Amino acid sequence: NTYSNWAQQTYTIAHGSQTLKWSYEKDYSVVYGSDCGWLDKVEYTPETEIVLNRDQLTFGVIAGSAVRDQTFSVSSSSSAALNWTASTDRSWLTCTPASGTGDTVVTVSIDATGLAGGTHTGTITVSAANATGGPETVSVTLEKYYSGQSSIPFGNYETPTNNSTIMSSVPFTGWV
Repeated sequence: NTYSNWAQQTYTIAHGSQTLKWSYEKDYSVVYGSDCGWLDKVEYTPETEIVLNRDQLTFGVIAGSAVRDQTFSVSSSSSAALNWTASTDRSWLTCTPASGTGDTVVTVSIDATGLAGGTHTGTITVSAANATGGPETVSVTLEKYYSGQSSIPFGNYETPTNNSTIMSSVPFTGWV
């Protein structure tokens, strides 16, 4: 019921579809001032989170053979582009590209040269300064065998992404 100056307001809006409504009603007890209200500027800054289509990769190799590359995708949970970086915690594990802007497919390569036989694990961390929440990770497992060594089948069955349907063949890595 008193005259007030401009006031900036900030509101946090939950995820999902929302309806915002602004209204002004005359306060008849006050007769001075401009007797109006303005909605001057509306800005929407969506939360942007890192979205990965995979959180785990499994590789298998027989010593002396090449390891087939695998991929994962980096995207944003909103229309805002991410400036992201992918880093690994193992020297035998690399990502190409190691950084980018926007939606990208990242190729993961393994150099098993010099690694002992057995199970090796590593982690790929994808981070973005303009993302809310923490970085996202992809766990990587490498099984290295020697020729003639008996072992259970190894490899990875790559399922279609985003509820897609495949016709004909299904890609496999390793033994099936």
